[in-house]
Amino acid sequence: QADRAIMLSRDEITAQGKLAIDDSPDNLSHFTWDAFQRSIFAPDDYLRAIVDEYERSGIEGSFVPPRTVHQEDLGRLIEDWIEGEDRAPFAVFGGYGTGKSTFAQRLAAQLAEKSLRDPRARIPILVPLGELSEESRLEGLFGNLLTARYRVPGYHYEVFKRLNRAGRLVVICDGLDEMKHGMTPSVFQREVRRLFALQEDASRLILLGRRNALGSDQEFRAVIKGKSFGATGDEFDNPGQPNCIDVTIDKWNFSEAMVFIKGYLAFHGRRRGITDDKLAQRIKELTSPRFEELLERPVHAQMLCQIALVSTEPIGDIDEFGLYDRFITFLLERETEKMGRYAAFSVEARRKFNAAVSWWLLTKQSAIGTSIDNIPILICRSAVEGIAHDFDDEALRVELVAGCLVEKYNGHVYFGHRSIQEFLAAEHLFKTSYTTSGGSGAKGLLATVEFATPEVSKFLRHFFDKHPDGRKNALTICRLLSGFTGDMPLAIGPLAEAHRACGEGFRGSPWLYYAQIRGTDPDWSLAGFEHIIRDLGNRSTPREVWLLAAQAAATSEHTHARRNQIVANVLQVSDLAEYVQRAQSDPSRVDVVSADDHVTYCLVAAITMTDQTFQTERVQFDWNAFREAAYQLLGYGLVWEQRPSQFNLVPQQLYSLLGWSTGELDRVRPFFNSPAIVQALRPRAVAVERKRPFRDKSPEVNAGKPTLRLPGGVKG
Repeated sequence: QADRAIMLSRDEITAQGKLAIDDSPDNLSHFTWDAFQRSIFAPDDYLRAIVDEYERSGIEGSFVPPRTVHQEDLGRLIEDWIEGEDRAPFAVFGGYGTGKSTFAQRLAAQLAEKSLRDPRARIPILVPLGELSEESRLEGLFGNLLTARYRVPGYHYEVFKRLNRAGRLVVICDGLDEMKHGMTPSVFQREVRRLFALQEDASRLILLGRRNALGSDQEFRAVIKGKSFGATGDEFDNPGQPNCIDVTIDKWNFSEAMVFIKGYLAFHGRRRGITDDKLAQRIKELTSPRFEELLERPVHAQMLCQIALVSTEPIGDIDEFGLYDRFITFLLERETEKMGRYAAFSVEARRKFNAAVSWWLLTKQSAIGTSIDNIPILICRSAVEGIAHDFDDEALRVELVAGCLVEKYNGHVYFGHRSIQEFLAAEHLFKTSYTTSGGSGAKGLLATVEFATPEVSKFLRHFFDKHPDGRKNALTICRLLSGFTGDMPLAIGPLAEAHRACGEGFRGSPWLYYAQIRGTDPDWSLAGFEHIIRDLGNRSTPREVWLLAAQAAATSEHTHARRNQIVANVLQVSDLAEYVQRAQSDPSRVDVVSADDHVTYCLVAAITMTDQTFQTERVQFDWNAFREAAYQLLGYGLVWEQRPSQFNLVPQQLYSLLGWSTGELDRVRPFFNSPAIVQALRPRAVAVERKRPFRDKSPEVNAGKPTLRLPGGVKG
């Protein structure tokens, strides 16, 4: 009397058993356990869509299997991992344009084809992490992907999780760096932990992204390797987080680039009806040694091929910046010429719109995509300002989006190439002199640049160097910043590039001086850091510059490699010896170190412990305390924390750096082996009057007005 009966078996039943079921009433059906799980989820239409998207992309005809930096076949590594016993997540890193997303798309398509042939095979779920910042929960991200976009009829998040635990899925999360954009390190680590919650039992989780999403080695080890750090920097395993397998994709060699170019031009050229003779001519041109360096990245090779397919003239010499500039122009010209486009909206107007949308997406932390309706109408109006048209606001948005360099589906738009978005975002910043997001003046400028990625800063460098208005725009930006007296964010790469383009004219301003170590050029930033170290040891350095240099040193990525050198440059033996003598005569005195002696004040504030365990003198130095003391005396500056903040040092290491004599060593020795002396010298919070802010001597600079310093220890 049952309405329906389902018989489950671990394996397939015999032919006789199948006949018996076929002869039974219609309300009896049989499934193997694997097939039953699959029937609930019903992924076949989704899998066919994944395969179809891949086939239409034309990737297969020119695909070059990526290698890791250890020269391993990435595809084979992941295939073995999926079939093996190691359940740790697999993290794939690579620079921009190295083929991470292409590899993810191909892997998903291959797994989809296998799953369509064999119901027991794992089902691939390709997840664009750039959309995670728009969702407050993983449920929302997967729900949007598998119901709104692909309409998997049996999707339910709890079913999804149980299939994942049972080993029926491979979850491929592409765009780790896009997910991080706009997040603080702590928020980013929290979001990654949410992703790692998908790694359960027999599941398989793959993460792909740019390595620079994890700014420091410590953040990399915390997020990817599952490490935690104690107060003194000691590293230990975090039991709540997995230790990922991690690999890095290597750049192409020239022979690999040649394979791609020949395959791409052959596949797409024939689809365009280009003759074999013309294709052979183009292949010969693109395989010239002059393009060898440019072709290290797959995205550059693809752009170069696409330009070659539509251009009738020789491509000639072209660098990375010129490649992006020309490619974007080509795409916009093609969009403008399409039937139905409003002819009065020129390439220049559409390019202005694309650039503004690219930057707006970065500021909205949505990385690469958004709903069409969310694009601000002010961006649309600004792009066509001065051009006559009869569109209302809604129609104007639709028209401009139709000619935008984005891909569209179900009312959603996104940039298929992240690097193109970053180039356009840099163009927008350059042409607006960074004054687009946060209001006017230096504060608005700082509120703007914090959203820029390292690649945006790199493209800005080329704009400053190559554009006729490069130095003029850089001077405008530096004028705004030079008189600023407030707190500085960490991400100031665009400011560093503007400062570099100004040349020598602004080196005296404390903020521009600090920007010198935040550039995208490692050699330049290292040289700036060495300059800071020298200024910390120079008694003639202006007080305000010294205090900003102290904060910069305490938070620099170079700090830990040169920490003893920094401390040695801060130590002034004559001043310290005098304070030690006074503390020995009367240890009960309060505020032995005066706030006016800013050098010793910052030094003593950073000493948190002395120790003579096993007869070895050691002191514990705290970078955050060092930075905070400089912040307290200045009243503004660099406000983020350095982790780990503390380290132990042996005074003998400093003595060798300073070249102190035995007599000098004896004069300050009590500071290193007497906790009572250190405590007596400990600075107290004091109220100080802020001096007039630093004024650059350059006539080009319009310095800001003086402001009152806040009481010691109080942030404003």
